[in-house]
Amino acid sequence: MFDLSPNGIIKLTRGDSFSTPLFINKGTELYPIRYKLQDGEYVYFGLMQPNYCFEDAIVRKKYSQDNENENGDIVVSFDSIDTVHLHPGKYYYEVKAVLLDSNKKEIVNTIIPRKEFWIL
Repeated sequence: MFDLSPNGIIKLTRGDSFSTPLFINKGTELYPIRYKLQDGEYVYFGLMQPNYCFEDAIVRKKYSQDNENENGDIVVSFDSIDTVHLHPGKYYYEVKAVLLDSNKKEIVNTIIPRKEFWIL
């Protein structure tokens, strides 16, 4: 079972697989504009234990434009092996994008701040 609530909380039965599109908004909440990753840009998904930082994530996923669906959204996906060995309980996830500015310098931007991720 996979459930993504409107406030971003994820509930996943331990060992289940899922995939879901991630809309990256470069506009505003009232006027959303889809951002499509360029060559050399990435999105990182980190699953952390409580009180752990993003860099110490127990599950790390890296997505590029190769992981886009037909709408241009990154598809975040987990395989069974990603959670089958985790204990049920409360975890957190965070999503960061590594984008390139006009000078090809990397800019790191948190696109989803820390949210709850429940393993059931």
